[in-house]
Amino acid sequence: PLAVPTLAGCAPPPADPGSAAVPAAGSGRALPATSVEPVEAGAATTTTELVRARVAIIDVWATWCQACRPVTKKVESLAASKKDAGLLVVSLNVGEERSSVERYLADHPSTLPVYLDGEFDFANELGKIQLPAVVVVVHLGNVRMVRSNVDAEMTTLVDGLLAADTR
Repeated sequence: PLAVPTLAGCAPPPADPGSAAVPAAGSGRALPATSVEPVEAGAATTTTELVRARVAIIDVWATWCQACRPVTKKVESLAASKKDAGLLVVSLNVGEERSSVERYLADHPSTLPVYLDGEFDFANELGKIQLPAVVVVVHLGNVRMVRSNVDAEMTTLVDGLLAADTR
């Protein structure tokens, strides 16, 4: 049975980056160990295994979410700029079938590894979140920030986490 999503809905990113914070839904919590499947060939894994022992960002999106598109481009740009610093960035599609996501990606290629959560389990377990959602996670699976956009505060947090990561 398909789970009823608790997503607050797709909305455009706010004009003021300071207002982009999603109310404490997930911040300071453990990352849900949601089962996800890669769009490309590979075995199913969990979100916690994906980001294990890393500073990571998870870009949560859906094909129907128009506001997700520019945010994903910002996430891809951040990923490219922090790649050498060790930042792991993955893309997580929620609530859609593989065939729909594959068709979308054929027209909108991603530079990130894309995973599927067809049942909204990640969003439901993290708490009520609005798409787009960008989740910053530290190496023990602790959610440090959930935002609807990449902003200066997120970039500063990521820079600090990467600088403190002594692995």
